[in-house]
Amino acid sequence: MIRAFLNNYKLNLFFLLNATFILIPTPNIRSIILISSLILSFFFFKSNIIYDKRISILIILTSIYNLLFTISSFFISDFSKAFSSFISTWETRGLIILILIFAYFQQKKTKDVFIIIFIIFLNFICLYCFYKLPILSYFSMSEWDMVHRFISDITNLLKQHQIYISIGLCLSIFFSVNLSLTQSKLYILSSFLPLILLLLIASKMAIISLFITLPLLILHIYSFKKFISVILLSLFSLLILIFSLPNIKARFNHLTEVKTWSPPQGDWHLNINSTNMRIGIWYCAAKIIKNNPLYGVGNINKQSSLEECYKGYNTTAYDDFQYNSHNQYLESLLAAGIPCLISFLSLISYLIYISIKEKNLLLLSINLFFSLEFIVENIFEHQIGCFFWGFGIILSMKKINDTSLEN
Repeated sequence: MIRAFLNNYKLNLFFLLNATFILIPTPNIRSIILISSLILSFFFFKSNIIYDKRISILIILTSIYNLLFTISSFFISDFSKAFSSFISTWETRGLIILILIFAYFQQKKTKDVFIIIFIIFLNFICLYCFYKLPILSYFSMSEWDMVHRFISDITNLLKQHQIYISIGLCLSIFFSVNLSLTQSKLYILSSFLPLILLLLIASKMAIISLFITLPLLILHIYSFKKFISVILLSLFSLLILIFSLPNIKARFNHLTEVKTWSPPQGDWHLNINSTNMRIGIWYCAAKIIKNNPLYGVGNINKQSSLEECYKGYNTTAYDDFQYNSHNQYLESLLAAGIPCLISFLSLISYLIYISIKEKNLLLLSINLFFSLEFIVENIFEHQIGCFFWGFGIILSMKKINDTSLEN
C-alpha cells in the first residue's frame, strides 16, 4: 500500500476513488484497483523516503494513543474475544498510521495535485447528489420533514453517515479557500457546491466548526482587528443562514428549548432530539468515568456499561440502536482512562504547536475543526473518519523542503 503512494498522479487518483466515498459498489472491484496500482508501482515507479521528524513524532503519538485504546480490550477474561476486538479496532485505527507513513512518500507537487483531485472528486460527489436527488421538492416540505427526508436520501445514496459526508465537504472547502488565497482566486468557485450540499445536510456541529475555524486562513492577510471583524461577519452569516434556510432553522431551533439540555424523557417522537440524546449519553459516560477514572472500563465493556446506564432514563430513545459516547475525548476516558486521554490531547497539542511554529494556518484550521468535531462524534470509530482526519492533516502540512518552512 505504501508503494502505491508515490509521485504518480494516476495512482493517487486510483486510491482516492477507492477510499473517499464508496461509489464503486463491489468491494472486490475496489480491491482489484488498489492491488493493481500497488503492483504497477513496484515495476514502473521509484521513490526516495525523505525523513521528516514531525511525521515521525505524529506516528509515535498516534501509535501510543491507539495502543492504549486498543490494549484496553484485554480488560476482560475471555482472551479470544479480547484479541478479536483488539484486531478489529486496529483494522480501523491502524489506517491513520498507514496514512502518516504515506506522508514520507509524498512530494510537494504530488500533494498539491492530490488536493486538487480531492476537490474535484468532492465536487463530482455534489453534482452526483444534485442529479440523483429531487432537491427542489425538499423545499416544499415542512422544516423537519425536509431535514429527515434529505438526510435519509443522501445517506442511502452515498452509503455513508451524514456526519462523515459533512466532514469530507468541509475539508474540500478548506482546501479550496486555501488555494484561492495562495494560488488563484478562481479556486474559490470550487467551494460553492460543497457548501450548498453541507447546508442542505444541516449538520449543526460541522457548520458551526467550519464557520469558526475557516476565517483563520486569512489571519496572515489582515490585522488582528480586521480578523476579529471577519470572525464576527462569519458568525453573523451563520445567524442569517439559521433564520433563512428552513432545514437549518429546524436543526438549530431546538437548542433554545429547555428539554434539550437535560437527558431525554418520555416519548421518542415528542421529546427527543439529537442534542438531548447526546446530553443523556454524556451524563452516563461521566458517571462511568467517575467510577473508573484511571484505567477506564475497557474497549469491550464501554458500550455495555453505557447501555446499562441508559436503562435508568424514563425513555425508549436508546432502545433501537447501540449509541456510543458520541465524544472522542470521553471515548478515550471510557476505554482506557486518563493515560489514553492524555496521549490523545498530546497528539492534538503537537499539531497545534507545529502549525503555530510554522505559521501554517491551514493545518491550524483543520486541526481545530476536528477538535471541535471530536466533542460530538467518535470520528475514529469508522475508517472513513480515520481517512479524513489522516489525509486532512498530512495534506495541510508543509513539506520539509518548502521555502516558507526552511525560512
